[in-house]
Amino acid sequence: MIKILLTLTLGTLMLFASPSPQRKAAAITMLTAMNKNKNMDRLMRNMIKMQVAQNPLLRMHQDKVIPFFMKHTSFNKMKSQLALLYAKELTIPEMRTFTAFCKTKEGQRILLKMPRLINLSSALGQRNIQKHYPELINSLMK
Repeated sequence: MIKILLTLTLGTLMLFASPSPQRKAAAITMLTAMNKNKNMDRLMRNMIKMQVAQNPLLRMHQDKVIPFFMKHTSFNKMKSQLALLYAKELTIPEMRTFTAFCKTKEGQRILLKMPRLINLSSALGQRNIQKHYPELINSLMK
């Protein structure tokens, strides 16, 4: 019983432990190879514009809303948090393998297309939900 409790405790501590400096460095290298600074900012700007376009209140104040969101969700603002997130989720060999792929011509082409693919995927999901929104309303009314 004590062995199980000790294993669970150590496992929990590992979940919340800070990644090693080597893992953080590998994450930063990977983020750089991914051009995350340009791609993330472009993706965030597009997502914010989509939200503003759908919300009349935000649209009225878009001159304040867009800079506010970009200030707090830009790559530079979130770089260290993103590095920690990637370092906790990925191993150093995984990050090195992905970094190597990102440095290839194919990897760079895919990375350039990712923000557009993510935006198109989000728009597709929104269209599907809007199309079936009455179904949700009906189920809530029952």
